[in-house]
Amino acid sequence: MQQPEKIEKVLLSASSINTREIILNSGASSPMFNSKHYFTKLREHDDHVFQADGTSLQVTGIGTVRLDLPFMVLHLRNALFIPKLSSNLVSQSTFLRFGHYIKPQGTDGFAVVDNQDRTVLDGSYASGNLVICKTIPRTFVAVQPPVSSQTLLLHRLAGHPSLEYLRKMFPDQRIKDFDCIKCDLSKKHKDPFLSSFPTAARCLKYVHLDLCGPISPPLKLGHRYFLQVVDGYSHYIWIHFLTSKTKTNKIIKTLFKQIQSKSGERITYLVLDNGTKFKKKDLCSFYDEQGIKYLPTAPYTPENNPFLERGNRTTVNKARCLLKHSGLSQMYWAKACNTAVYLENRTFYDTIPGSTPNPEPVGTTSNREIISPIPTEDTSKDLYYFNSTSLIPAN
Repeated sequence: MQQPEKIEKVLLSASSINTREIILNSGASSPMFNSKHYFTKLREHDDHVFQADGTSLQVTGIGTVRLDLPFMVLHLRNALFIPKLSSNLVSQSTFLRFGHYIKPQGTDGFAVVDNQDRTVLDGSYASGNLVICKTIPRTFVAVQPPVSSQTLLLHRLAGHPSLEYLRKMFPDQRIKDFDCIKCDLSKKHKDPFLSSFPTAARCLKYVHLDLCGPISPPLKLGHRYFLQVVDGYSHYIWIHFLTSKTKTNKIIKTLFKQIQSKSGERITYLVLDNGTKFKKKDLCSFYDEQGIKYLPTAPYTPENNPFLERGNRTTVNKARCLLKHSGLSQMYWAKACNTAVYLENRTFYDTIPGSTPNPEPVGTTSNREIISPIPTEDTSKDLYYFNSTSLIPAN
């Protein structure tokens, strides 16, 4: 928190000055500007600064300022937006900490130069203040709109979906564009491989299968892998955790029989990579018995199965977001993946307008009302319940 004495010293020299001027001030601990046009990024910030006469000025925003100077383009972070400030202030320490220094220039001018005696900026002190010359704000500003806490809460409870899908999940909410740092950190990826895949006309016509792992750290029971199965029509996802790849055969046989029995449909094509774990003799015999034709992709080319690769990435990204937001250890990756899949199965998809991935044969319904916080007496330890086995504590 800035000390009032320091702020008073900053504002003492700013009275009765042209509002377009920018003063190089020795006492300013933060840059201060009176126009939004200087800012390239700006968000709401409520604070006050005090003048020498004891009156205060309202701080309404904080962000990044860009100054196009004759010798350089200067970016100032954590600059305060004070609409009623008489003059704009930039701290001398901004330059001095990089080895720059101020020297006189002409009869009433000054220049800030670097350690190689190159001019960084110049100005005049004829009025008694170090006024920076030739700085005209431009209208390239992009002001970030304020984001309500309710919007961020819904985004976190729904497993950090994109803005488009969040609006579809909660059409009654007036959700504006927003930035989520956890999403920026968790959803980085390389550009997709250009390819296409036939569109399924019914549930279970195309079923995509992949095994992810080994994942570190392993769970207490030794699980290091998860098997993900996705229906190409409804986008419904099944996930199972395994201790080793040798368990894949048993899980696939049991799961496929359950899926076909509940849905009344038959799996026609199985899309998977060319790994030997899916091509063992007993599995191939099982495919033949069930009338399943498998479509292997090229070795070491996961981009040939973009449907499931994107699905895996979505699940892992959601799990990372949940873990980062909750502050839980990586030991809970399976809980996070399980919760992520649960939320994905309640997210809208463009392929089935107005519906979620839950196909009728599965026997579950999409109820977004269950995604709600459980209040506790100590709000710093709120727990959010996702109607699964996961309890995710909030920061």
